[in-house]
Amino acid sequence: MEMKWSRFVSFHEILEGKYRGNYIVFNSFNQAKILLPEKHKEAIERSLSRGDLDNQEIESVIAELLSMEMLVDDTLDEKEKYETIRKLSANFQDKAVFYFTPSFNCNFKCIYCIVEPTDHNLQKRAEFIDEVLIDQIAKWILDYTAKLEVNLIEIIFFGGEPTLGFDQNIELMELLYSYKAEDVRVVCSMISNGYIYDEKSIDRLKGYGLNGLQITLDGPAHIHNKRRITVDDQDTFATILENINQYLKFGLRINLRVNVDKENAPYLTELIDELKRENLQENLAFELSFVPVDPNDDKNIKGYDREALKWYPIFFKHAREQGFNNLAMWSTFCGIYSKHILGIGPKGELYHCPTYSGVESQVVGSIVTDEFNDLYDEYINADIPDKCKQCRWTGICGGGCVLVKHVLKDKYCLKETYDYIVSGYLRAKYDEKTIDHLIEQGEGERKKFEADFYQ
Repeated sequence: MEMKWSRFVSFHEILEGKYRGNYIVFNSFNQAKILLPEKHKEAIERSLSRGDLDNQEIESVIAELLSMEMLVDDTLDEKEKYETIRKLSANFQDKAVFYFTPSFNCNFKCIYCIVEPTDHNLQKRAEFIDEVLIDQIAKWILDYTAKLEVNLIEIIFFGGEPTLGFDQNIELMELLYSYKAEDVRVVCSMISNGYIYDEKSIDRLKGYGLNGLQITLDGPAHIHNKRRITVDDQDTFATILENINQYLKFGLRINLRVNVDKENAPYLTELIDELKRENLQENLAFELSFVPVDPNDDKNIKGYDREALKWYPIFFKHAREQGFNNLAMWSTFCGIYSKHILGIGPKGELYHCPTYSGVESQVVGSIVTDEFNDLYDEYINADIPDKCKQCRWTGICGGGCVLVKHVLKDKYCLKETYDYIVSGYLRAKYDEKTIDHLIEQGEGERKKFEADFYQ
């Protein structure tokens, strides 16, 4: 049987140290990773060119590559694999996720805010959801998830800025816990700017399954405070950093998101040094993720500019050298095509993508009327272009972010972006010390690395 490398496979040559010249091979379809010595890669390439993998010298290597679907039947059309990935994503590991936006109100005015320049409706931005509707939402969520036959519900508090709606968030969780069946588990998390820390409110939410927050810092203080300031022009870095420590002391996980573009990228090693001075690298509940700034118009694409991308290997490596082992890998595989993920707006309106909250043309239904419109099914049944299905990054890109496609149209492609980011991440994550440790475990140089990407 003739074989070929899977279209989802990428090769990342190790550039320094005693493993220099070897390769980290990554399969975006199943997120498997393997260390492949240069001599084995060359032997496989020779065998593939001959159409014969019957090579005793590398027999065990080939067996592993086959088991990881890195080598596949030469006649296999792998475009169909995308449907497998998508089906798994749509079921979302047998849980349902709801992004709850109690208000579009926000206490920040970030320079790259994706809301302000787009067609979100913010005329009634300061209005908060009323108690009667929160009760209706709680009952609707439980009814909807029962129809999906899932018993794990995650509420993600969204915004605007969700800490401005602590009372509404707590009310929703109280009602869900009051109405839910015993076999239904409800947890919650929050996407926040991190500027407000209210211990009493956090304590109450923790009693309802609050397990962590995503908080953003965009560089050291002198950079962050130019990008993420309050609506009355106050600096925010010091307060956010103090609050991160408070949340961690409270036993919550923190995913620190760093929005990267060509303007702040050169300074992110300084941020890493600042985080180390806070000893955050020693906290297993602290995770660090670097994410390109999404464009808010078709000219502002500096997050995907090569001048920004070239820095990823540098700050990934620096983070590892400073002891930050919990590095998250960026992924854009979107849940917009799933029945298991919905955004809930302050009027009870429903969206497949929470970032579309407030965009009237993207409403897919209403909790008030308990109805979905045609757009709900359009997203469920939507497809990505064939050229995307043939890309090696399909397994983690999935065609990219639908909202950014809405902004950039045909200009949007993340192939080069993932080339830079994944290579930088893998080379930093699996440095010489880490590979030595894996080999010492007795698994050999072809150790299958753990899948440690976003769950």
